[in-house]
Amino acid sequence: MPASLALGVLLTSVPAAVLSRLVAAGLWPGPIARVPPPEWYGQTLLVLSGLALGRIALAGLDRTRSPAPPTSPPAAGGLLDRLPPRLGRDVVALQMEDHYVRGIPAPDRPSC
Repeated sequence: MPASLALGVLLTSVPAAVLSRLVAAGLWPGPIARVPPPEWYGQTLLVLSGLALGRIALAGLDRTRSPAPPTSPPAAGGLLDRLPPRLGRDVVALQMEDHYVRGIPAPDRPSC
């Protein structure tokens, strides 16, 4: 654990321990009174240290993840190259049918 993170955990544990002890003492006054404040702080420090180490581990996993492969441009010979020349290249819409695709050309061209 880096020194700055360790110092941050040590300092953050103080208000976290005080706040959690006040809440716990309000809910369970008898059992909480038997736990001395230094022990309560130690438990809080242990929990926050675990959370900090878990965050470090997750950050390490993000760095080891491989980047997504680059997407390639569409290959030549796509759908427009398969259309009959009489239809032209101005397709207004594609309509999916049961087992084929119907191309809707520009209004000045014959339909597919």
